[in-house]
Amino acid sequence: MDKLLDGVPTTRAVQASLGVCFAGFVVCVGLWGVSLAQTAFYLYHFPRDGRFRKIMVLSMSIVDCVHVAFIASLFWDMLIYNRFNHVDARVAIGHPWSAVPRANPFLFSLAARSQADMLIAQSIMEMTTQGVWRVSRGNRALVIIIITCMLAAPVALLVGLFHGPFPELPMTTIVPLNLIPLLIVDGTIYGALVYYFNASRLGMPRYFLPPPPLPSPSSVVRADGFVVVAGRTEPVLRQLIWLSVNSGLLLWCVFPAMRGREANVSSARRLFTALSFYMYERDTADPASILAPTFILSQLYMNSLMAALNTRKHFRALIDRTVTDSIYVSETSQLAVE
Repeated sequence: MDKLLDGVPTTRAVQASLGVCFAGFVVCVGLWGVSLAQTAFYLYHFPRDGRFRKIMVLSMSIVDCVHVAFIASLFWDMLIYNRFNHVDARVAIGHPWSAVPRANPFLFSLAARSQADMLIAQSIMEMTTQGVWRVSRGNRALVIIIITCMLAAPVALLVGLFHGPFPELPMTTIVPLNLIPLLIVDGTIYGALVYYFNASRLGMPRYFLPPPPLPSPSSVVRADGFVVVAGRTEPVLRQLIWLSVNSGLLLWCVFPAMRGREANVSSARRLFTALSFYMYERDTADPASILAPTFILSQLYMNSLMAALNTRKHFRALIDRTVTDSIYVSETSQLAVE
């Protein structure tokens, strides 16, 4: 059987999975449009953000466009020109810098797409790690673990592409070595956010400025117009916890899906990670369908980043509605929406 990730990719493996891959491409294009809309929303509503953050967002958006362009090029060549029917795709990739671009445009587009995907994932993980650093008040051990695993993933990918310094390692070993560190990074980042947000709960009643929420049996209207709502958690922290769980749990699930064919909106990220890991482990008649979730994964990363940046508008409004006395609004919730 033609394996996509056995170190010798074949066009027959992709053609056997063309329907699944094209479905992944359609979803990828839809999510790409959403990420562009979120980027425009961010640039319009957050003009005071730092220059570095704006440059990073714009750079990731450009790389995302390049990523989609490479995928579109693959399907244009296969479906419109049909130029791979008469090309021998069995090109040795011992030296991809020389063999791939000249011998087979398919392998070049596939390799370039993978590099763009990895660049997006690494950059977004780095930006999220900065948030963990702030919320954890500079927990060095936690950040070192995240950065170490973050660097291990691209190293494993490069070892697989260049077959060195461990040429005896098969791709079926290298691919999990690339996916497992990414799983650890995502799980550590969002697990840490949930932990620190939960640890910052104050257990105080919540006070809201007018206009108040709808009265409830546990609410008391004071003479000055304030409504005291009985509750034991800050509304900001509670919603931040839900956002972190959403952003982490399902993306953590997409990398395990890639381990299922021998051949990573926020919620969907982890789900597709597990799906990809699972697909990489399975041996089926369409081994290249592993590509379908990888097409979508970078879009989920991009959308989760933009959602995290854009929801700050909602959280800031929630903080403004909450009495700003430091007893009731914790420093953690203020750091999280910066």
